[in-house]
Amino acid sequence: MKKILIITLLFGLISPVFADSLIAPKWTDFCENGYENAVYKPDNNGILDIFSFVKSEKVKNNYWAKRRESFDSYLKNCNELIDDAQNACYSELIKLENEKNDLYYAKRKQLLYKNNIDIHLK
Repeated sequence: MKKILIITLLFGLISPVFADSLIAPKWTDFCENGYENAVYKPDNNGILDIFSFVKSEKVKNNYWAKRRESFDSYLKNCNELIDDAQNACYSELIKLENEKNDLYYAKRKQLLYKNNIDIHLK
């Protein structure tokens, strides 16, 4: 009985330490599938850029590459902090990335809607 009481007491003292710390966010939680390792490609106006789908894919790839660079930089800064400051930094990073995603998907939806109207009006 004493062992159970001691174990319960120790667990009660240790568990609050782990309850307050956030796990570092991962880039894959925010990026679109297939762009997890996107690398920025400069616009060199290659021969294939005459096709709109090739150019739009390059733009999309570069968007996610820049976002990943920004995310990695912010995460690096968060990782240098400790305790509550680190948790606050992680929370802010998650909030910022979710806001960026909301804006990205809203603009994408708006563009798809606009292009659909353009196609059907012609």
